[in-house]
Amino acid sequence: MLRLIRKTHPTVSVICLYGMTGHSDNYMNSVYKPAIKSFPDKNLSPLRALPATAGGGTRSNEARSYKFTPKNLRSISLLYKSIEEKIMKKISTLCLSVLMLFSFVACGTNGSNEQNKEAFIVGYQDLYLADDEIYYLKQMLEYKLGPESADRIDVSLSSDIATYENGIVVPKKTGTCTLSLKQGELEQKISLNIVASDQYDMSKMSIDVGRLYNKKILFFGDSITHNWMKYPNGDNTVVNDTDSLGYPSHYIVQMNNFCRFANVENCAWSGGTMATPPKNSKTRQIYKCFSYCAEHNETAIKNADYVFIWYGTNDYHEFYEIGSTEDVIDSCEKESTFTGGMKYGLSKILEYNPNAKIIVSNLLARSCNTENGAVKEKDQIAYNDAIAAVASMYKVRLLDMFSLFTIREMRAKGLSQDTGIFYTDDGLHPNDNGYTVITRFILNDGVATEELKKLPTASYEKQ
Repeated sequence: MLRLIRKTHPTVSVICLYGMTGHSDNYMNSVYKPAIKSFPDKNLSPLRALPATAGGGTRSNEARSYKFTPKNLRSISLLYKSIEEKIMKKISTLCLSVLMLFSFVACGTNGSNEQNKEAFIVGYQDLYLADDEIYYLKQMLEYKLGPESADRIDVSLSSDIATYENGIVVPKKTGTCTLSLKQGELEQKISLNIVASDQYDMSKMSIDVGRLYNKKILFFGDSITHNWMKYPNGDNTVVNDTDSLGYPSHYIVQMNNFCRFANVENCAWSGGTMATPPKNSKTRQIYKCFSYCAEHNETAIKNADYVFIWYGTNDYHEFYEIGSTEDVIDSCEKESTFTGGMKYGLSKILEYNPNAKIIVSNLLARSCNTENGAVKEKDQIAYNDAIAAVASMYKVRLLDMFSLFTIREMRAKGLSQDTGIFYTDDGLHPNDNGYTVITRFILNDGVATEELKKLPTASYEKQ
């Protein structure tokens, strides 16, 4: 092309480079101009870009012009080659991206394949059940995918160790089989493992709508679980009543919206602790300590399918001794370390109800100062390490609440720099948004994601 230009137009001073509308400016910046700028021949001087109609160009085929002298036509040829190489590199990258996209789409749309393509319809690949519990699979799918998408899922089991009827997985005997979820050409295979209730390892169980739906739930904890904003003075006189669930955004209320609990009991107290302070302590309120609450709520524990336990922030606030896993107490009224109180309370729950499924949460990050000094993340982590150690001893499920928010995100009267959303108004207690994120976190099997924390300010989820 350039040889032809030289033969037919020996005095050429302008060469026009054409590009497609919507890409010409990008290519001018990313291909042409860098190529000219880096070209070693300094006699090549770019001329300003001409109007869209220059050189016969139109809005659909714009022209860009640069000025050259005939003696540098060889340089133009080398420049053209350089530009061509850069364009081909970009085209190759674009083609590779398109091929990858078509390959991905083909996995779900190519009907000529003999087998269904493996998919990731729900967020787990293993389902661990005791032989005495049922799993509401349809409700889980509706929560994850929405009712319309859930209705398009075909469910099947590879053996008779369980049945699937009316959206419910019912164990029949112990063993392992495959639970298949199919949606058109897509298929996800989940390993269903059913074990005897007396051999159940609670640390392996998932926490989601399907597991908690229509179950009897019991809560122990402090002001975060207690009706803190409804009863700021800690008046817990109303317990087994719908009114005791607190204000509409409270995480128990939101969980109930999705899980439709058969029964809820809230035994949490504002100011509750895992440790039992000494008798001469100014902060000692024995009825708010976990060991005391566990021992004195035998009926509620026996009636529960699942027990949620969430203490620690007040222990940290008062700097109660953490202790070790060797700590033992023989009475709920005796002074105990943080670890000793946790062990005593868990032992009582399992004594009253050996089949209770227990979920323990660690400390929620807090940014408000304690009375004894500034917030120290390493001290909060020390309490969390103790919770993890005892949870492992008793093989109960641990929810890592501390991973949900950073201390900076939970700063008092401040906005999260990551999302621009308030999660707390005082540096500790969740507000509407905070409780919504906590609810999502719990029902997402304790897995924190960035999407999970994206929501409008002052909103909470309703059913």
